[in-house]
Amino acid sequence: MKYHILAFGAGFLLDQIFGDPYFLPHPIRGIGWLIAKTEKALRSGNPPDDSPEREAAEIMKRMGEPCRIRPVVT
Repeated sequence: MKYHILAFGAGFLLDQIFGDPYFLPHPIRGIGWLIAKTEKALRSGNPPDDSPEREAAEIMKRMGEPCRIRPVVT
């Protein structure tokens, strides 16, 4: 427990001294940029909504879904 308090205190002090430097962009902005570029690249290969390939993909997806059985109400 003593080491946890020491680590917490050291982390707090280091954050107060150095903090986030203003000349560096925040890492979350870089992660967001990477996600946007990756998503755009992955979605570019998808067929349009009205294409036969999209319809075939929907049918195949439905075939893979488990059967939903309704309970019998008496």
